[in-house]
Amino acid sequence: MPNDVVSDITFVGLQEIIQRLIAENLRFSSFFPEVPELAELDALYPSGYAHVIEQTENSVTFRVDSPEDPPLDVLQAFIDLFPDLYIRCLWKEEGGREGLWVTTEDGVREMRWYGPCLEAYHMDPNGSSSNAAGFQ
Repeated sequence: MPNDVVSDITFVGLQEIIQRLIAENLRFSSFFPEVPELAELDALYPSGYAHVIEQTENSVTFRVDSPEDPPLDVLQAFIDLFPDLYIRCLWKEEGGREGLWVTTEDGVREMRWYGPCLEAYHMDPNGSSSNAAGFQ
C-alpha cells in the first residue's frame, strides 16, 4: 500500500488561469487528458484529491492528497502549459519525508528533508487527536 502524501500547492498567475484551476478543482486529467496515469489518479480519489484552502484574485492554494509522491511531474507540465505561472508545492509524506518544490526565474528549485511522520501532526503522546508536534 503506498504512503499518503499531503501537498499544499500554491499557484500565482493571471486571474483567468487561477479561475480555471479552481473551476476544474485542480483535476489534473482535465488539463492533460493524454496522460493515462492522471485518469488513474482520478479513479483512486473519486470524490476529488484537491480542495481550496486559500484563495485571492490572482492566487489559489490547494491541499492535494496523492499516493507515494507529490505530483511534481504534473506541476512541471503546468509550467510548460502556463509558463508565467508561479507554483510552490510544500509536501509531507506519511513516513516522514518532506519537501519544497518552487518555480523561480531560473527554473525549479527543490529541497527534501525528513521530519516527523504524518501521524505526529495529528496525535499527542496520550493518543488523542491534536497537534502535538506543533505543526500547522
